[in-house]
Amino acid sequence: VGAFSVLFSEFCNKVISVEPYKPNYDFMVNKIKELKIDNIITYNKAISSRDGEIINMNVTTHESDSKDISTTDPKDWTNVYGETSTIHLGTAETMTYSYITENYSNIDYMKVDCEGCEYDLLMGADLKDVKLLALELHGGYIGKKKKRKLMNYLGTQFKTILPRPDSNEVFMLLNVNVPVVNQR
Repeated sequence: VGAFSVLFSEFCNKVISVEPYKPNYDFMVNKIKELKIDNIITYNKAISSRDGEIINMNVTTHESDSKDISTTDPKDWTNVYGETSTIHLGTAETMTYSYITENYSNIDYMKVDCEGCEYDLLMGADLKDVKLLALELHGGYIGKKKKRKLMNYLGTQFKTILPRPDSNEVFMLLNVNVPVVNQR
């Protein structure tokens, strides 16, 4: 938790890190303090299309850990896990992408791995000023139709979309002309 934030704090002037699950958030904040990093701004919130809502966080009992926490409706998880039971982990207040862009400008790098909230976060957002977006798109949580619709929309926001060769869920989206070094 927070590994990318810590890593990119060495390359960026400011890192905004959003983590809804309180135990993960506390771990991340303690690690940042322990490493004496002063350019990471943390939020104990969930990303959503609406500010200030209280949403549920759940995890499936099917071979999961804290990286599988999702705020999507568990009834939609049958696409990923089939029939399974879930554990309710509590609630989190939401914040929007527009909150971030209104309070922090010039986004050079954005990493999105939010276990099913990608559609709500990115669909309709003005992303043309984001230079690089690393995206893990969980089609199993949001469904094939929303995944296709989101990818079509992202095609209008970014100059280049590079899928990870061994995955249909990991993408690098670029608004800058950057030489791609290791295209397998």
